[in-house]
Amino acid sequence: MFNIFSVGKKLTHYYVDVIDPQLLQIQHAFKTIIILALSVAYVLILKPQQPLWLIIVGVFVMQAFLGDSLRYRIYRLLIISFISVVGVFLFTLLNKFFWAYLLCLAMAGYITFYIRQYGLTITITSTFTLFLFILTNGKDGSLLLALERLESSSISALFAIIVALIIFPYRPKKLLFKTLDSNVVMLKKYLDGVFLDFLWGQEGNIQSLHYKNRVNTRLKQARSLLLIYPVEEFRLRFERQFILFSQIVALKNVFSNPSHSKIFFSLFQEIRGVKENIVLMFEQLGTVELNTTIAKLEHKLEEINKLAPSCEDVASFFFIVNQIINTFKKRAVGG
Repeated sequence: MFNIFSVGKKLTHYYVDVIDPQLLQIQHAFKTIIILALSVAYVLILKPQQPLWLIIVGVFVMQAFLGDSLRYRIYRLLIISFISVVGVFLFTLLNKFFWAYLLCLAMAGYITFYIRQYGLTITITSTFTLFLFILTNGKDGSLLLALERLESSSISALFAIIVALIIFPYRPKKLLFKTLDSNVVMLKKYLDGVFLDFLWGQEGNIQSLHYKNRVNTRLKQARSLLLIYPVEEFRLRFERQFILFSQIVALKNVFSNPSHSKIFFSLFQEIRGVKENIVLMFEQLGTVELNTTIAKLEHKLEEINKLAPSCEDVASFFFIVNQIINTFKKRAVGG
């Protein structure tokens, strides 16, 4: 027997399990039809003067939170929120309710693409912007009238939000691991940047303040990602890699003596040779062999930091780092 609810459930949940572009489009269309129907019902059943702006706000917020950089997401959120409030004010001022509702319907279709991932964000931000709209919705513009409308409008908005979240429930666990995967990619990018910045510094002035600031900024960014990691196992895993990068960066102080420059640059020519395998370095962490080698590296750095660096220290350290490089090279070729 054909069951429309069963089909709807499969369509609205399909994309988290199987990646199929055609079914993904069907799922989006299905959710769009439902939310459009709810929007029309909301306008027809309730008072037309009551705002349906939670859908508008949700769309704007979703668009604002789609970027990779938190800074630009905040910028977009502020800009789009400002535009939305101005647009709402103009529609209200001109009494163009038809165009307002048409805009609601268009944006309702857009919001269905993201409501599952950001349901909680919609709840918080839509309530805030709904309040802003109510403040500008009175014909006389009085704050008192706006506050009088707040109660009934908020109840209607809350009901609509609850219905939307029930129909399109986002899965917290799925979202958590999706966020984790995104952070892993960003962390790799930051650590790769530290590595390449350090190689770049050897070609110029290794003692320049500008170079130090670049490296330190990269390290702080990577550490901030480690702090917000939701899975302890992944955080510890990348902490090990982070120790290695931190110690490599520390070399700029150890080998600042010009007499060591020949060995110094030779060392980083070797490291440059394996920079193409930087992703492999991340994936191959955690083995006993590599951890033992890194432990030797850390111990040797402690000795060098305590004593005045000599050519023997540099040569000894060079040998240890070569062990790490050879390990990476073997793994790169499947050895």
